[in-house]
Amino acid sequence: MDCAVSIETWLQLHPESSLKNEYPLGLDAAPLPGRAQMIAGHERAAALYRAQAATGEDKDLRKYAKDTLPIIEKHLAELRRLQK
Repeated sequence: MDCAVSIETWLQLHPESSLKNEYPLGLDAAPLPGRAQMIAGHERAAALYRAQAATGEDKDLRKYAKDTLPIIEKHLAELRRLQK
């Protein structure tokens, strides 16, 4: 599934990164290539997981979808925040 992390988390995992030097105004000013496509993909994923969590036939898949949906929604909210 989706293993993406926020820019802030990535920087914590990669302290040697030069992103902090490249974007002195903050990471919110950093360009995010494909932002619209990422938002659209997360919207589609959220809709699919929401449907599976609500009406899926397999109990284990329903639970997985229910447990994973908040992560997808968090990523989507972060992408939308960065878009502003």
